Amino acid sequence: MNSCNRNPENVTVIYDTIPANTDTDFNIIQETTQSFVGVLPCADCGGILTELEINTDSISYILKETYQAKKDGDSVLTSKGQYIRNLSQGDASIIYQLNSTSPDQVKYFKALGDSAVVMLDKQQKEIVSKLNYRLVKK
Repeated sequence: MNSCNRNPENVTVIYDTIPANTDTDFNIIQETTQSFVGVLPCADCGGILTELEINTDSISYILKETYQAKKDGDSVLTSKGQYIRNLSQGDASIIYQLNSTSPDQVKYFKALGDSAVVMLDKQQKEIVSKLNYRLVKK
């Protein structure tokens, strides 16, 4: 029998090896803190300089909002707490729910890959607007 008939489609199989798992192999890859920054719209100020730090180890966050160019100067609000991480319906993106213990102050941010997050409305839907609701990775 001719050996050419054994592989009529000329398929080539390549084998590769993966190094054995050590304690350092995956610790380098995983980030424990992600920081995002941007200026969100504000109805009665020049914009809200927003800094969001998400800690994946402790499921905690720090949200610093600086209300810029107010009549009586800049105003800074900082909130801290634990977040809940959910998957969005439809595209399976990660959604971070902040202030989960205070229903009237809940904020939602949807991950856009690992380079940005976008603020969502109270129904966890993207805000349809020409204004910027995106925070980019620091």
